[in-house]
This record gives sequence, C-alpha cells and structure tokens, in this order.
Amino acid sequence: MTDLIEIANPKGARLNVVFVHGLGGDARTTWAHEGKEENFWLKRLSEAHDGLAVYSLDYDASPSAWLGAAMSIPDRAGNVLSRLVSSRRLQIAPIVFVCHSLGGLVIKQVLLDAYDQGPHSARERAFVDNVRAIVFIATPHTGSDLATLLKAIRFSRATVLTEDLGHNNSHLLKLRQRYQTWAHERAVRHLVFVETRAVHGLAMVVPRDSADPVFPTAWAIPIDKDHFAICKPEDE
Repeated sequence: MTDLIEIANPKGARLNVVFVHGLGGDARTTWAHEGKEENFWLKRLSEAHDGLAVYSLDYDASPSAWLGAAMSIPDRAGNVLSRLVSSRRLQIAPIVFVCHSLGGLVIKQVLLDAYDQGPHSARERAFVDNVRAIVFIATPHTGSDLATLLKAIRFSRATVLTEDLGHNNSHLLKLRQRYQTWAHERAVRHLVFVETRAVHGLAMVVPRDSADPVFPTAWAIPIDKDHFAICKPEDE
C-alpha cells in the first residue's frame, strides 16, 4: 500500500517537502541514523523551519521476494502519482521532493507521467506545475550492480523492481534522457548527492557515474558515507 505520511503540517505552510525512500526502505527508518526514532531528522527539519510542511512517502519497495512483492518502476510511479494528486494539502503550496536511491527514479517517472496527462487532466497539470525542485541522494540514474547490491544487503530472489535497477537498463536510460529534457524545459532545480564509500567494504552500490544525472546547473556533491548512511545524518 502507498501512503503519504504527514510529519508536520503547520497552518499556512508555504512549502511542501516530500521525502521518498528507496529500495528496501520505509517512511521512517530510511531517514533515521541507526534506525532510531530519536534520530528521525525529518521531524527536526520541520521544527527548524517555520512554514514547512513535511511528508514521507511509504510504499512497498522490497528487494527480495522473500520479504514481499514490489511493482515495476512504471507501475509503482502510476500508483504513487495517484496518491500524490489526491492530496489536497500538496495543492496548496509548492513542492520539493527529497529522494533516496530508487525513490529518485520513481519520482522522475511520476513527474513525466503527470506531465503527459496534464493536457487531459487539470489535477495532474496542477500537481506538476507545483513542483519546484528535486533532491537526488544516491539515485542510480543508469542503474546499479545488482549482484553487489543484493550481496551487500544479504537478500536473494530479487523482485521485478530490483531487476529494473540493472546497470544500463534500457528503461532507465530512456527515463534519464527524457527527464533531462523535461527538467531543462521546466526549469526545475536540482541538488545531487553521491556516495563515496563501499557498503561493508564490498563495493559502491551506486557509483558516481550513475548517481550523477548530468545536469548543467547541478553539481554532484560527494558525501563521505555509503549508500545506506548517506540519507541518515548523525546530527544537525
């Protein structure tokens, strides 16, 4: 089930920030150092800035069939888009998406789908017009080494969603090219962070050449963390 969890929604909020977890993640532990509730930095973010509405998207992104099912990226994007456009709160103020790993691919597909539907649907058109910026955190724009990924997180029996993340997957390459054109035309702003450490000393889950979407107006900023720690800051 896809759910949009409200972390903070102050009266008169001037900006909506939606966090989107990645493969094997969830709406809370993905964003908490050591998975501890007291380190859940989305709550701290909302408390530090007046007028900021914060949400965390929750959806099934299991990397292993042993743990659950998962849709393909196009199917999941359609599911997520339906949930986002049904939220009246997201219609009130501009939107920024903060995406970890797979979450960035899902949101890219969501925005392109909404744009395609825009000429025929006022709801989708209003949604995509409200999006101002995207933060990509270790997003595999051209895919990842699946063998390394599965070994690092110690799972087997990959789901269709995991298979979609294959290095140089044709759908990902087309998605990357089309999103670059769309984002340039829409003047959407981007902030990009890339991991620089191997998981468990094995290998990089998302190497820099995949994590960098190659936008002329956004530098890929290296962070001294591995794929899973990069979205879990230890302190303010």
